[in-house]
Amino acid sequence: MKKRIGLVFILIGIIIILFPYITNLYAYQQQAVLKKQFNASKKILRKTKTIKKTKIKKPHLLRKSKSARKLKLKKSRLFKIIIPKIGLNSIVLEGATSKNLSKGPARLTESFPVGENGNSVITGHRVSYGAPFRRLDQLNNGDEIFISTPERDFKYVVFDKKIVDPKNIGVLASNGEPKLTLTTCSPIYSARERLVIMARLF
Repeated sequence: MKKRIGLVFILIGIIIILFPYITNLYAYQQQAVLKKQFNASKKILRKTKTIKKTKIKKPHLLRKSKSARKLKLKKSRLFKIIIPKIGLNSIVLEGATSKNLSKGPARLTESFPVGENGNSVITGHRVSYGAPFRRLDQLNNGDEIFISTPERDFKYVVFDKKIVDPKNIGVLASNGEPKLTLTTCSPIYSARERLVIMARLF
């Protein structure tokens, strides 16, 4: 019996040690798939715009354009966040569900879409599942954050950084200014507080 109990504890220990590696591998694989989807939707959108701009009247091209719009609408919910200072280049999903956050950063649907006159809030893991926001604490005022959607690109500049209570919903507040807010756990390996990075559209 003691041997069995010992084996159980050993297995639990192995699982705990391997958990971050397993979740990171899963997230990296998912990000690779999402980036392909994002690039495909961006390519299709550009082709659609080219067809529309040149006003080509060939029926088969117009039919292709309509199908492209449908695919674009399906895929354009994905967008990319790039933060050069911390080496982040990830696809962001819509809706901060556990499933989405296991694949990468996610936008809170209660917030505004990026680029609009409001506050867009993105959250992400700091440990496990690729840990996209692991180095978020290294950002300071003046640092740049780039957002790329299939339609267009945006540049934000950090203007504030703070630690708040996890229940503080003030990070969702919006005053009509196009703003980007990034949130993650703080300190690292703990969910005691929330690190909040705020940036303005430049």
